[in-house]
Amino acid sequence: MRVAHDLFATFLAEPDTRASHRKRLGFSLLWILGLMISVPLPSSSFAQAPAGSSKPAETAPGNSELGKQLFKKYGCYECHGSQGQIASRSGPALAPDLIPFDAFSAYVREPKGSMPPYVARVVSQKDLADIYAFLQTTPHPPAAKTIPILNAVAGP
Repeated sequence: MRVAHDLFATFLAEPDTRASHRKRLGFSLLWILGLMISVPLPSSSFAQAPAGSSKPAETAPGNSELGKQLFKKYGCYECHGSQGQIASRSGPALAPDLIPFDAFSAYVREPKGSMPPYVARVVSQKDLADIYAFLQTTPHPPAAKTIPILNAVAGP
């Protein structure tokens, strides 16, 4: 809001005061630019493996049923959906195309985006393996052409 006010004031000001407005405006724009560069975007900082990736996700030695309970207990579902499949403003989709377990674990411990860090004394490595095993059970959605109601609406 301050930047918009400064822009407006710069154009309406007398010629001798325009220089001071421009100087203050320049500082404001530089500050905003610096802030935009320094704050990472959550959706791009937790990149997923490409859908057609030739390298499958590693299998974590975990218990998927326990992982499902832990996913709810730690509140992961709030940002990532009930099965880790929802991409939202607050968190990216985690499944069904998982990143390798080591990368998953490293990101959970030291996230680059807006996610809070889950250090080892909060979530053990075994718990992370269980959560990862649960995320591996998330199936890919069916192809649109296999859903009868969509085919009926689209026609032949």
